[in-house]
Amino acid sequence: MSFNIIISILGVLSGMYALTYANWEFSNKNKLGATVIYIFTITSIFLSVFQNFA
Repeated sequence: MSFNIIISILGVLSGMYALTYANWEFSNKNKLGATVIYIFTITSIFLSVFQNFA
């Protein structure tokens, strides 16, 4: 049970880092790359938090 919480916290923290990287890519006019990073990041954050409820 405690490992699920740790994995969720690490998933959210790494997702926050990935979102800042996606924002940086978007500001560098790489819209396709930023969109792909956004999609993967949102999915990974959702899955890392959702595993506590499954």
